[in-house]
Amino acid sequence: MLGSFYGRLFPTISMHIIHSSYSLHWLSRVPKGLVGEIGESLNIGSIYISSSSPSVVYKAYLDQFQEDFTLFLRSRSEEIAVSGGSMYLTVTGRIDNPNIIFKGKIEKTKLDYFNLLYYAPNASEVEKVIEEEGSFTLQKLDVFQIERDAGFSELYRNKAQISMLPLTTLK
Repeated sequence: MLGSFYGRLFPTISMHIIHSSYSLHWLSRVPKGLVGEIGESLNIGSIYISSSSPSVVYKAYLDQFQEDFTLFLRSRSEEIAVSGGSMYLTVTGRIDNPNIIFKGKIEKTKLDYFNLLYYAPNASEVEKVIEEEGSFTLQKLDVFQIERDAGFSELYRNKAQISMLPLTTLK
């Protein structure tokens, strides 16, 4: 199947159960607003949100996540059965504010202009988009903190798995 999973994938009212696991943290595009007026990177030294990122970078990533997730919910609401349809999602998320540190050996100019198409929402950000989009009722949301150190404690310190079981349609 060609195209983005954020948009329509299936015929109208054709699905009874929809399941998405570990995909919604990938953004559909680089967030707008990561480059200044004269073309300079606003996220110097980082490929994602880090403790040194200005608030405009966090806001750009959050806005892109909200846009993508809203489109995903709207598209699935058109595909799911009118009554009795359910959607189950598992999303990589975070416990609190973003604080990811990435250190590697890459040319500074290349690093400054590379932006990862990734956003790990926290539970309240996920709930807000579901509520504002309006097609689904969230019946349960669980957050599980994942301990994945393996020498990367700074990189994975705030990671969480957010499971929503199930989202049911309001139609």
